[in-house]
Formats: sequence, C-alpha cells, structure tokens
Amino acid sequence: MKTLLPAFAVLLLSISNLSADKLPNIMVFLIDDMGVMDTSVPFLTDENGKPKRYPLNDYYRTQDTGLQQRTKAVAEAKKPLPTDPRLKELEAYLASTQKPLVEDSKLTALKRAVDLSTKQLTNKRLYGAQDIAWALINNPAFLFNH
Repeated sequence: MKTLLPAFAVLLLSISNLSADKLPNIMVFLIDDMGVMDTSVPFLTDENGKPKRYPLNDYYRTQDTGLQQRTKAVAEAKKPLPTDPRLKELEAYLASTQKPLVEDSKLTALKRAVDLSTKQLTNKRLYGAQDIAWALINNPAFLFNH
C-alpha cells in the first residue's frame, strides 16, 4: 500500500499538467481493509446468486459476543410492538359509529304517508274527487241529518 501511494501521487501530478479539455473524467477509489464479502453487494456468490458461506466467517460470528448481542438487539427491534389498548378502544368506537342508525317506527310511518300523498297528488281527478267528498261529508247539513 505504501508503494502505491507515491505512484498514485506521481500519476495525479502528471495528469494535472494536461489541458482541462483533454482530461478524462475518471475517479479512482483506494479502499483498504475491506474484504471481499464486506461490501453491500457480495462478490463471491453461488450458482443461485446467494452469498457463499465460509466456515471461518461463521466461526468469527459465533465467537464474537458483541456481534451476537447486536444481532439479538436487532432481532428484538424488528419484533412488532404490542398494540396500544387506547388504540383498540378508539377502533371499537369508530366501528360503532359506522354502523347504520335504526330508524324510528313513527318516522318510517310518516315517510310512507308523505310518499303516498305525493303519489296521490299526481292524479288530479282523484285529488279533486276526494276534496269534493270531504267538503260534502264535513258539511253541517250532512253531519246533522245523516
């Protein structure tokens, strides 16, 4: 690594002497202490594309108590939280408010009477005959004589 650093510095200095319009847009990243499987995308995979397992890595994972504790902490954090009792109460209340209201029987009877009256108003002859009949029946001469 120490021999690469001066060579890289010389390369950068030689490139900086070139004109800006001829420079390629290349960026080099030198990363040290990074293993083949330490990246977000594993480089060594099997035929199915899954990362290969190595006994030495498994051994270090089982011997490292800090890793085991962190793994358990992550597993505990991923567990679903218990439901809040107040949330259950509010959901039950919401469900009860969404139920349809029961209509009063008197209101239903009045609605039916209004519907029948509006239907009768469409037939003008029947409406006129009923008015004449009520006028004759409620006439004082008819009431006292018959």
